[in-house]
Amino acid sequence: MPGIIQGVRSVSTINLNDANLQVPSIFKANISYNKILMNNRLRLGINLLYSHTYNNYVFLDRNLVDQPYFTLANEGGRGVFVPASSISDSGITNNVPGRKTQEVGRTLEFTNGTKLNSKIAISDGEFRCYRDGYVNFSYTYNITKDNTSYNGNVANTSTFRRLKSDPRDLFEINFSDRQFRHKVVAFGSAPTWKGFNLIGRFKGIGGTRYSLTIDADINGDFVGGTDNNNDLAFILYKTILKHRLPLKLPWKEC
Repeated sequence: MPGIIQGVRSVSTINLNDANLQVPSIFKANISYNKILMNNRLRLGINLLYSHTYNNYVFLDRNLVDQPYFTLANEGGRGVFVPASSISDSGITNNVPGRKTQEVGRTLEFTNGTKLNSKIAISDGEFRCYRDGYVNFSYTYNITKDNTSYNGNVANTSTFRRLKSDPRDLFEINFSDRQFRHKVVAFGSAPTWKGFNLIGRFKGIGGTRYSLTIDADINGDFVGGTDNNNDLAFILYKTILKHRLPLKLPWKEC
């Protein structure tokens, strides 16, 4: 750890590897069934897939104080990692007081600890029509959850995952950044006519997730700003049944 080098005004960000770093492990299972009908002109199938990844890679900031200085009771116990005295009247935080040492900047350790679960069901088919014409079609139902969607490259991007409080907390399992619920694909070609084919393709996807975040670093964990907000918004709303009932749902994913 070089600390602050003479003549240099700012501290360095440190990247390091966990001494016990492991290669991630993936378990996959797949069951499929296909049925041929109409003299081999029609095929219908179903495909069930399950994937579980554990000990996946993640970067954690080891120069962030172990415990928050205080928590926000009105926001479901959100931890704030800088002293209250360092926060401006407008709520702007300075993450420097939240470091264990001022001799270095962020200290990002490359380690394990994340997981991903994916459950997918695919129904598909293929129909061969007159001469060489055909139509392929499929429908996919997908549920994918993880505790970080980090997938390599810059270490900082591993800390951009959206959560309610501590960026080192790996216990929160939410919908993955790559989550979608439904996908429909159709692809086909008309029979050849005078050497020409008319080909078409349709792809529709729905059920992707979007989480509301706060456009600032409100808890002093360094991550924040216009593009890299990681602090989930705390949403308090009321639902009406027969009576109006106050209902607190912290970190409700929208």
